Amino acid sequence: MNDNGRNWRVHLAGILGVTALVVLLYFMSRFSYLLFHSLIEFFSIAIAFTAFMVTWNARKYIRNSYLLLVGYAYLYIAVLDLFHTLSYKGMSIFTDYDYYANQLWIGARFFESVVLAGALLLAGRERSFSAWLPNVVYGAITLLILLSIFVWRVFPICFIEGVGLTPFKKTAEYVISGILAVAILSLFRRRTVLSPDCFNLLLASLILTILSELCFTAYKNNYAFINLVGHYLKAGSFYTVYRILIVKGIREPYDHIFREMTENQKTLRYQNEQLTEVSIRDGLTGLFNYRCIRERLMDAQHRHARYGEPFSILILDLDRFKLVNDTQGHIVGDAVLKEFSGLLTDSLRNLDIAGRYGGEEFLVILPGTGKEGARAAAEKIRLNAEAHTFVNEVRMTVSIGVASYHEGGPDEFISQADANLYMAKHAGRNRVAG
Repeated sequence: MNDNGRNWRVHLAGILGVTALVVLLYFMSRFSYLLFHSLIEFFSIAIAFTAFMVTWNARKYIRNSYLLLVGYAYLYIAVLDLFHTLSYKGMSIFTDYDYYANQLWIGARFFESVVLAGALLLAGRERSFSAWLPNVVYGAITLLILLSIFVWRVFPICFIEGVGLTPFKKTAEYVISGILAVAILSLFRRRTVLSPDCFNLLLASLILTILSELCFTAYKNNYAFINLVGHYLKAGSFYTVYRILIVKGIREPYDHIFREMTENQKTLRYQNEQLTEVSIRDGLTGLFNYRCIRERLMDAQHRHARYGEPFSILILDLDRFKLVNDTQGHIVGDAVLKEFSGLLTDSLRNLDIAGRYGGEEFLVILPGTGKEGARAAAEKIRLNAEAHTFVNEVRMTVSIGVASYHEGGPDEFISQADANLYMAKHAGRNRVAG
């Protein structure tokens, strides 16, 4: 089965599961509204607490300040909703007053709406605050709301038995909806700093929360059907926020971590390759440096000793190169060296090894090549150099000493090629000797 088919089945299973849960809760509300209210509120509380835990544990990886501020806030919203659930009429936990739940609802929703709207001002910005700062502020606000309701009793009354919702409660719900509407406008202005998934989920959460609030402006008692719908919508809004934090707080940081590890490995591998190149290459010409070409020469000698493989070397020297430096400067001289290095490489086989031996001298190793083959290779290089016009119309020739390997160390072998190079120079330059 392809990924599209598998995803379609997963989405269908999710839709059927949610539909079944909604229907089950509805019939449960017909049997006992108090049980329905407790279950759906505890479901919302669990989601809110999980959202906080996701944010807290992924805080090192979440860069977006908005997600951090919202994720932290849901712990304190969960606390207020827990008190709301426990104080609901019929729970028989707070017996001195039956309608604390309505006050706690308004306190929690004001808190939630202000956080959702206010935190959008920081959407897309990287965190610039300690994790403890927003938690201390949120904790203080939560404590003040609880004290104003249970201890100081200054929080406005929200429900009157036999009358229904107070003007304050209805006005508060509309104000909360207005704050969330402003949050939606702000969200659209900042949509470019959020991923499409994050934007869509956040928009859905804000719309569901507004609809939930509007439901709670129209009921006459705490067990009304519109109240039930409002709780469905609230649970849906909590779940969408949870999804935002899962997508942005866990999945994307996870992808980011391993993507970053892969990039770091690539960077490290590239750096190692660069360091290796620096250690074996001549900085000006790009050919092998003196140390490396000597090592390659010793390798060729070992192969000869083990397998009897013949090989030869060429030592090349640019004729009257000092005159170029003296008359046109070292910049032109360096350019000539680089250009000659390219010409040398183009004149050789892929298996041949060329290196800068020092100054304007070069050493070439010709694997599997005897004396005649080496002289032919040297002559090709000489002719190519003679026919070439270098930078600044410089004409340059090259003298080449050839040596084919015989028993002995590398120094003796190189001395033989050097002696042949001296012969080529002494004979008038621009020639091959050996």
